[in-house]
Amino acid sequence: MDSIIVIRGLTKFNLNALHLDVRQGERIAIIGQSGAGKSVLFQCILGLLKPDRGQVQVFGQSVRGPVSPPGLGVAFQQPGVIDALTVQANIEMAAPPEMDQFQIRAILKSLSMEDVPAHTPAGVLSGGQKKRLALARALLRGDRLLVLDEPTSGLDPGNVEAVLDLLAGTGSGQNPGLLLITHDHHLAVRVCSRVLRLADGRLIDVTPPPGQPLSVDNCTDAVLPLISEVNLSDPRGWLKRLAGHTATSNPFALWRLTVELLIRGVPMTAIALGLLGIMLVSQSVGIGPVDISRFVPGAVTLAVCRELAPLVAGLLLGSWTAARVAAETGGMAYSAQLDSLRVLGLSPFRLLLLPRLTAAVIAFPVCFAAGAAAAVLAGSILPAVGWAGLHIGHNRFLHLAAESLDLGLVMSCLLKGALMGLAVTLSAYLWGARRISSTTGLGHAVTLAVLSASAMVILLDIAVSLIFFS
Repeated sequence: MDSIIVIRGLTKFNLNALHLDVRQGERIAIIGQSGAGKSVLFQCILGLLKPDRGQVQVFGQSVRGPVSPPGLGVAFQQPGVIDALTVQANIEMAAPPEMDQFQIRAILKSLSMEDVPAHTPAGVLSGGQKKRLALARALLRGDRLLVLDEPTSGLDPGNVEAVLDLLAGTGSGQNPGLLLITHDHHLAVRVCSRVLRLADGRLIDVTPPPGQPLSVDNCTDAVLPLISEVNLSDPRGWLKRLAGHTATSNPFALWRLTVELLIRGVPMTAIALGLLGIMLVSQSVGIGPVDISRFVPGAVTLAVCRELAPLVAGLLLGSWTAARVAAETGGMAYSAQLDSLRVLGLSPFRLLLLPRLTAAVIAFPVCFAAGAAAAVLAGSILPAVGWAGLHIGHNRFLHLAAESLDLGLVMSCLLKGALMGLAVTLSAYLWGARRISSTTGLGHAVTLAVLSASAMVILLDIAVSLIFFS
């Protein structure tokens, strides 16, 4: 019978030249103490970690990145359900197209999820409900192989028993393989026919000899023999993996992100630049013995559009956007939502980053233009209220300001906005999408994203100004 998982000489962290074969329909449990490397092995099998040495093959394909072949069902120790999606959408992204609603409801019922409304956002579910929803998603997708990491952790005794019964019965029908990673010996011996213990970076077969019942007490150690290398087929192209499949329901809609950025960004930049415009006008009048009132509107407009609006608005909006994107992406990385998307064949790049990049490229220039307009309009208030040092009226101020505008000035401001929005969002996503294992790491990622955003805003402002005005 062909192997559906083949591991040869896997070395990563505390795993040392590890070998493993999982054949179609075989039910294997990997047990071991905390820190033995079970989660590292789990992530290497799924392509979420790259081995230092060795090879991993799933369904006959070499693993070179996150794997998501049809027939593979995966459940993480952290649930990994997409909080922004409903229960129904989380189910639909994993269910094969040919699966009917009766089968879906049957699995949900077996996990005591039938009373949860389909339109409920997954983010409001309890930890145990999220765990069961993630397991249901894995069962719906995994008709060839289930790879489960601590599927019963965090569940109450009643739901643990339901999950045990469900896993014990998955051997019927299409007979999917099962690779169960757990620290619970009783779970391992109840649902699997073969038990391996991970210790000192190696797998040890602790399955009892033939004729003896499988139980924790009579497991005997036997080091797995080394298996000769096999020829591995070429991996699929990274572009195909990157594209993935489109989610059934996308909560990260472009229009919603753009409107949200505009609602937050326009008032923020308008207030900051408006105050700056008043300050510039008030400090420009009465300089020297010559009346320079007629030159003030043009000078303020030039300064605001050329440098101050992109720099001030870029720092304000860029820092806020970077913190928001890095926190959202980092939270999804920390809670295994990004890994969950990858093993479902859904691209975080398409679902998360592209809409945010597009929204930022649209919203940043609009906010910059609004901030520049607010600076000029706020500055024109001074002659309107009879500012003694400025000997032009309100309308004359606006007319002179408009005369100072030219296409190059406007284009440089808008281009800076688009480039800053692109760079800030991409950088924040990359900081947040790193592997984050603690809340401290999440805070570190957000801080670095904000610092990077500020640095890129300044560098882009200088670069575009040199191109347009040198």
